[in-house]
Amino acid sequence: MNERANAPIHPLNAIADQFRPTESESGEDFYIPEQNDSAEEKNGGQAAVTSIPLLKFSSSGNLREVALQQLEPAKRAVCVLSATLDDAETLRTEMLDEEFSELALRVWQISSETLDENGGFIGQFGTMMFLGYFLADDACAQAPSSAIRCALELKQRMSHLGREWKIRKGWLHNIALNIGIHFGTEFIASVASAAGNHLLTLGKTVEVASQLSNIGMDGQIWATKEFVQRLPQKDLERLRFGVLRSESQRKIFISRCFSQIKDLSVFEGPVKPSTTALASQAVTQIFDRQVGD
Repeated sequence: MNERANAPIHPLNAIADQFRPTESESGEDFYIPEQNDSAEEKNGGQAAVTSIPLLKFSSSGNLREVALQQLEPAKRAVCVLSATLDDAETLRTEMLDEEFSELALRVWQISSETLDENGGFIGQFGTMMFLGYFLADDACAQAPSSAIRCALELKQRMSHLGREWKIRKGWLHNIALNIGIHFGTEFIASVASAAGNHLLTLGKTVEVASQLSNIGMDGQIWATKEFVQRLPQKDLERLRFGVLRSESQRKIFISRCFSQIKDLSVFEGPVKPSTTALASQAVTQIFDRQVGD
């Protein structure tokens, strides 16, 4: 008897099976830029890009087939979205292990669907956090817009999920993801795992995004100035963002403004050691955006 065949399926692998790529009946190639260092000097010091076939989209525009095995390690422009389950330890403590696992898997499923619908990719993931990547196109405009849209949709969908669990558990806890977003250029590669091929990148872009998701609370979305300034002007005009300033024991909201991490009101107490290296990073909180005509 094959004991491996009778082994229980890990819950994350079971969910991953729902999102494994399926062959699209019709689709068109979508091109992701590959950095061309040889042309950098001819472009005013800016790295030029050349297009390589990487993905296929269905006619509806949703991601259906991801040819990640074709992605060789290369330096690419990327938006990193880091999400951490808010107040996860409280939820874990107050729930049965089976219920918490169910909730975590539901959060992972919703997050995967939302990333997929917005052209993002799951990178690393765990019980209480995940990383999503949005690869930039030639104009470096599509990826930031997609990341913003994804973050706001995640916020809304987690709110709906929270209402379901409030009714189910009879408690007042919210279900929320604290989100951090940063834009940068990193080496990215495709890595095979039990859940299939996924993207992997290590570097400052991931570190900054992860730190921003760690300083957030109650489902806040924090983004760096580098990321926000990559947004197209029409998206930037519709976005509501800013920071809270403390003055005379009052909190004053300043719209369309940035702050160094060390000056944020969330650091009125001792600064977390993990954030000191990024204390001068300029960031802002994203609240929502106006719907276009």
